[in-house]
Amino acid sequence: MRHLLVLLLLPLIAAAAPVPKEKPEERMKHLWGTAVLPDEKCSATADAGVLTLASDGGWRPELFETTAKSGTGVRTEWPASGDFEATVILVRSTEPVHAARSDGVYARTSAGLYVGGKGRHDVQSAVWVGRQLLAVEGKGMKYFDHAQWLQEGGRGTRVSVTTPDEATWVRISRRGDQWDCGWSGDGKKWATRKVDADLSDAVTVGVFLTHSSGPKCEAVFADFSVVQPKPAEKK
Repeated sequence: MRHLLVLLLLPLIAAAAPVPKEKPEERMKHLWGTAVLPDEKCSATADAGVLTLASDGGWRPELFETTAKSGTGVRTEWPASGDFEATVILVRSTEPVHAARSDGVYARTSAGLYVGGKGRHDVQSAVWVGRQLLAVEGKGMKYFDHAQWLQEGGRGTRVSVTTPDEATWVRISRRGDQWDCGWSGDGKKWATRKVDADLSDAVTVGVFLTHSSGPKCEAVFADFSVVQPKPAEKK
């Protein structure tokens, strides 16, 4: 009888055992993918569905590594293939300052959602949509030019105006051979644009932060997801 009682209690004891707390690096990979940090002065911190990419400042204008002596920004990597829809909220990003202008280059901060070739990070084939913040100086004038930005390889397009602290929903989707980028102020009403992306089936998608110069920079993101896309709306 005693042995039977012990056997009956074992499942209850096992059920009551505490669940191991998820480690920060496990939470990061589970929610956002792998963080790519160019050096120890950059960081990626995930907390309750919110991700903060941070850099100590300096010269980090490139999304991917290049052979040139240009610095690389901070990004995450999430593998994807086939049809997919990636979405994230860009909560805020650091506004550049005029004093950070370097060698005639405007101070710039860029952040958003990107897609590139898996294992073949080529800036000429990558696509990103997000926010580009500029501190412009010239001809006796100083002003800020903050825009929603769409980058297709080496070609960039200013699609609308924005502010550093304005939450923006952005997404990139693939259906067959068709790529679409979208942006929204509330996650419900979207503006979209077809883009040309010379990418294979296996790709990498993630969020990023780059900047041309300046003090410490941050970009805060929320609610990253990569899912099967919804059927295209019939017109």
